[in-house]
Amino acid sequence: MKSRRDFLKLMGMAMGASLSGCGSSSDVFAVGNTNLTPIAYRYIKLIKSGDPLPGGARLASRLAYSLDSTGDEPPPFMGAVSLTDSRHVYFHALDENQNRGIYRIDVDDDGARSEVKEIIREGSVLPDGTVVKDFSDGDVNNGDDFLITVENPEGTYSIQYSDGGASFRSVVKSGGSLGNVKLAEDIDQYQSVADDGNVLFVAEFMDDEGDCQGEGLFLMPAGQPEQTERLLAKGDLLPGTSSVIETFGAAEIISGGVYIVQGSARPTSGPDPSGRPLTFLLRGTIGQTPELLLLDPALGRTEQALRAGCLMCPRLGPNGAGFVLQTTIPDQTQLWVVGPSTPRSSRRLVRAADISGGQGGRTQLSPRGARILSILPPVFGPNGLLYFEVFTQQGMEIVVWDGSDAYTLLARGDVVDGKTVETIIFGALPDCVNANGDFAAIVEFDDGETDVYLGIPV
Repeated sequence: MKSRRDFLKLMGMAMGASLSGCGSSSDVFAVGNTNLTPIAYRYIKLIKSGDPLPGGARLASRLAYSLDSTGDEPPPFMGAVSLTDSRHVYFHALDENQNRGIYRIDVDDDGARSEVKEIIREGSVLPDGTVVKDFSDGDVNNGDDFLITVENPEGTYSIQYSDGGASFRSVVKSGGSLGNVKLAEDIDQYQSVADDGNVLFVAEFMDDEGDCQGEGLFLMPAGQPEQTERLLAKGDLLPGTSSVIETFGAAEIISGGVYIVQGSARPTSGPDPSGRPLTFLLRGTIGQTPELLLLDPALGRTEQALRAGCLMCPRLGPNGAGFVLQTTIPDQTQLWVVGPSTPRSSRRLVRAADISGGQGGRTQLSPRGARILSILPPVFGPNGLLYFEVFTQQGMEIVVWDGSDAYTLLARGDVVDGKTVETIIFGALPDCVNANGDFAAIVEFDDGETDVYLGIPV
């Protein structure tokens, strides 16, 4: 065999795989020269637009927000995809009648796919009698515990929990009590379940007199809903500042009780005269005082926190946190990572973007050489690898960063299964890369076909 490239080509053919090329449909794509970074990927198509679903319906035919779509076609896939270490792929989809659902496909070590399983769907009836009108993105852990907020036709909410793939059960409803916690009517869309079973969620709560006190961040210990406790709440002071919390946004928890949450706040002296949202980012460990990672300049100054706005959902990994921030220049955003401790010394700028495509600031190029316009939230993979999608002047790229170098895994113009990639949706949820280095994404091709793909390292 003449070269390592020839070997990888043969490996790809032997496994029935299409590998993305470095701008070429004929090359195996090698992403790096380190032992930590996957060398190449084979791609497995799990389901495509128009395919049948459980119950007799079919997926919608085309991605509505494709680059050349008229917008009249309903989108088959909503962009939200999760992946477990056991290669269980969960995806949000619309059927031909525009009913939204969450479905699951399992993939074994040989690449064989299971039948499609319905997790939840608009109009379905849950075991406790709840009729599903709407639902949140939900979250799943590596034990297939699934957590989701559901709204019924009467406008009340419940948090539904599936233990290891079993039927849903309601763990709390609007106005219900969890131990000493009395919830109000509104349960937010943000919830997270760690591999150890601990649950984090955002909801409004009431005092002993039944008056709503605003939003709180709550911990439900694994298997002990009666032990639910409030970690943070509206009116709490941000650590090291004189500003108070107003609302909470995206939140995530991982094993070991480590959590992260973004939100908005206001100075105790009054609202910011500009009228813009003043955001913060907190990371904490259960039982300890949380630390500020990010703080809008109008909210004060701390020794460790970056002075910027929190733009997109923060993400956690075993070795740190990652987030996209808004700089003081409106068109410019940045992707940062922060280590597990001492944020000031461990934080690093990964990539910078400028939506205007200009030459100024700290705007950078993608590994394919295109100017980066924006960056989606990061996803932590194995061995400290960081995965993220960038939007460039040439289209989308899925990028992996190993701490020093960045490589493109898949990009617009690449060829998979003999078809040219047009649009990629990756990173909408935090668990779309697993411990094996597999990743799941939505891919639309230039002929309009849209698929859920699983990439497996060769």
